[in-house]
Amino acid sequence: MVMKSVTNSIMNEPSSSRWDRVKVALIQYELEGGVSSARFIEKISSWLEKARSAGADLVVFPELFTADLLPGGPGADLSKSIGLEQEIQAWNQIIDQEVPALFENFMLLAKKYSGMAILFGSTPRRLPSGDIVNTAFFACGDGRVVLQDKLFLTPCEDREWKWKDGSQIQVIAAPWGKTVIYICHDIEVPYLSSKLVEIQPDLILTPSCTGSIHGLRRVRFCAQARAVEHHAWVLQTSTIQPGPGNGGVATVNMNEHTGQAAIIPPSESLYEEFRLEGPLNEEAMLLGEIDFRRTRKTRAMPVVFPARDERVRQGLPQTEDR
Repeated sequence: MVMKSVTNSIMNEPSSSRWDRVKVALIQYELEGGVSSARFIEKISSWLEKARSAGADLVVFPELFTADLLPGGPGADLSKSIGLEQEIQAWNQIIDQEVPALFENFMLLAKKYSGMAILFGSTPRRLPSGDIVNTAFFACGDGRVVLQDKLFLTPCEDREWKWKDGSQIQVIAAPWGKTVIYICHDIEVPYLSSKLVEIQPDLILTPSCTGSIHGLRRVRFCAQARAVEHHAWVLQTSTIQPGPGNGGVATVNMNEHTGQAAIIPPSESLYEEFRLEGPLNEEAMLLGEIDFRRTRKTRAMPVVFPARDERVRQGLPQTEDR
C-alpha cells in the first residue's frame, strides 16, 4: 500500500522542468554500401527531419554508420566481398578524405536542428599522432559538442584494422542529467561498469554495430545489466543491412549486420510502459520517452540498486534528489 501511494505520487506530480521527460528517437540505420558523402548526409538529414517532426529531444544513430561509404551497393555480390587489405585501404580513404568534412556537416546539422541533442553514431577518425580511434560525435543541442572515443576495441578493430583504444570517459552534463557514451563493446566491459559507480549516470548511450544475433544479444544483455546495476536508462541502437540479394556493404568484416534498437529503463515495475524494442533487422525509427524525474524519485526508494549498495560499501556520498 505504501508503494502504491508513492507510485501514484510520482505518476501525478507535475514536472518542474522541460527536461524531466525526454522524447527520444533511435535510428536503426540501414547500410546500403557504396554511398557518396552527399548521399550519406542526405540520409542523416532525412532521419533528423522525421525525428524533429515527431517531437524528439534526442536522436541516436548507431556505431560505424559511416560504413555506408565503404564499397558495396544495391548490386553488390556479398559472397565476393573485398578482402582485409582492400577494406583497410577503403576505411583509411574515408578517414582521411571524408571524415573531416563529415564532422563539419555534423556541426551544420546540429546548428540547423538546434535544441535537439544528436548522437551522430560513431566513425573512425585519425588523431594528430596518426593513430585511428572509433569516435562518437555528440551534439548536445545547445552548441556544445562532445567527442567520445571507444575505450575497448573489438578484436577486429584492434588486431585487423589496427585502431587504438580511447583513454577517457567523457561525463556529459546534459540538460536532463549526467550522460555517458559507451560504444558497443564498452557496455560489455566490467571495468567500465565499475567506473559508473563513481559517475552515477542518468543516461547511457550505446550506439552499436554487430554482425550476428549473438553480438546483438551480448550488447543488449549487458545494456540491460547496466540499467539494473546503476538504476539508469540505456539507449541502444544498431546498424542493419538489406536482406540477401539486395546488396549492402561488401567488405570482409562489414558484410553482415544484425541490429535492433531498444529503450531500456531501470528494471522496476514503475517503468514497464517505457520499455521498447524496434523491429529486428528493419530500417526504422524507434520513438519513446524517458522520465528522469521518476528515476530521481525511485532512486531514493528501497529498490534493488546495486551501484548504490557499492557506494555505501565504499563510503561514497549518494546523489541528492534534484
